[in-house]
Amino acid sequence: TLELNSLGCNESRSVYQQKLVEYLNDFKDQLSEESKIRLSKNPMRILDSKSETDQKIIANAPVLSEYYTDESKEYFEELIKYLDILGVKYSINPRLVRGLDYYCHTAFEFTTKKLGSQSTILAGGRYDGLAKIMGNNDDVPAIGFAAGIERIALMREYNISEVKPVLVLPIGKNNICYALEIVDKLRTENIATIIEPLGKIAKRMQRIFNENAKFIIFIGDEEQANNNLKIKDLKKEEEYIVDFAKALELLKK
Repeated sequence: TLELNSLGCNESRSVYQQKLVEYLNDFKDQLSEESKIRLSKNPMRILDSKSETDQKIIANAPVLSEYYTDESKEYFEELIKYLDILGVKYSINPRLVRGLDYYCHTAFEFTTKKLGSQSTILAGGRYDGLAKIMGNNDDVPAIGFAAGIERIALMREYNISEVKPVLVLPIGKNNICYALEIVDKLRTENIATIIEPLGKIAKRMQRIFNENAKFIIFIGDEEQANNNLKIKDLKKEEEYIVDFAKALELLKK
């Protein structure tokens, strides 16, 4: 199961943290020793507590989503929209947090019931502020995760063969939703597909060539309006404008 939460922006978290501390101070004497320490140092980590007593207190605590700025709310809603388009199943967990202050916006975990109490397989999130903390002049949007190799190995059910992926490149932001629908359909047909939705075209093209792909699918306003795909065969250096059915024939050759 993919569990999601948004930690919002710095402004959202600052307001929420103040409200959370105000709430938890009323229960300070009942908190676990670890949570008493966290209350002054990193109160949001209390939401992560495994103590049954803490969990009962947390159950009625303020929820971070109530304090999102408009920007934070819009960002999370857009992420959810893209996941829905792709048919990715997820569960929003309002108590899911990260332990370090430089995290922002999306936090995620992949969990399973197959491994008993060791339910988390992979956990991560977005962090814009880490580069600046390390001495860079500006924030650098990034995302990272940690995974349990042994847990993944226990769940491994099949081998994934090495294949050259198909790269999908939406020209503008307004083409992303349609591009995601195409990506989902291609993956349903067992075609390895990667989407490059953000950044300047030249930089995205460079990343695409680094993936050693065989085909690139360009999706602009014209393709979207006509339900067509513009496909470039990188090996033959030929281009085709076809509907999805013809595209499948071409990509599966």
